[in-house]
Amino acid sequence: MNNYDHISAIVNFFHDQDYTDWFCDKGRREANKTIKMAMGAGTEVDLAVQCLIKEGRVHRPVKYSAEVESASKAFLEWNDTYEPEITGMQRTISNEEQKITGTFDLELNHNEICDVKYATAIRPSYWIQLGGYRFLSGNTHRRLSVLRFDKTSDMYEYVVREDVEYLTQVFISTLNLYRFWQREKK
Repeated sequence: MNNYDHISAIVNFFHDQDYTDWFCDKGRREANKTIKMAMGAGTEVDLAVQCLIKEGRVHRPVKYSAEVESASKAFLEWNDTYEPEITGMQRTISNEEQKITGTFDLELNHNEICDVKYATAIRPSYWIQLGGYRFLSGNTHRRLSVLRFDKTSDMYEYVVREDVEYLTQVFISTLNLYRFWQREKK
């Protein structure tokens, strides 16, 4: 699978104007430093949620303890409110024909793919990514969702979409544009 494109690389190949402006204003070095820190915190939050699901305890790294504690509280509140059946977690799926792969965070009730995010807002690219996961999993899921843990509070935002055919088509369009762009660069 070394020569497979990852869904996140496909989706993140295209950035919106706000991101481009922010990156230019900040400068390459500072922007990359900020991105690296955010990714580290996001990874630790993701590991904490996995630990809560698997072991019922909170994973608390030293470096991101405040972020992990806040997201863990929010996850427990979400779990108590919605009481989902978690039927899959960290499932890597691939499409040999298209040579793409990806790992989704959660499957809920055998029918919903849920992406866990530690972010300030739900971005359109998250929905394209979820459409990609649905495509890779054989288009069987009828719901796609984002569970976002807020970076500034112990709150969560949980948004479910059922226009899954549309989101899958948006991913396929993005994949085609990405492949076109990659071929034209050569």
